[in-house]
Amino acid sequence: MQLVTAVSAIANGGSLYKPHVISEMRTGDQVLPLTGALAPAEAKEVIRPETAATLRRLMEGVVLEGGTGTRARLDG
Repeated sequence: MQLVTAVSAIANGGSLYKPHVISEMRTGDQVLPLTGALAPAEAKEVIRPETAATLRRLMEGVVLEGGTGTRARLDG
């Protein structure tokens, strides 16, 4: 979970969002509000957007031609 959270901050331009495993709670057809610890929190900037862009380029370079992780490349 920590690794996914760290990589998502890079993908989100340096903004860290509190990770959620659920998107909503329901009782029958009624959607319950997410409150307390389940409520979405404001994003925090944990790295500069420029740094996040550099890290994204480096991570992409690993899976593109000439990188060491070409077998992990996905189309698109």
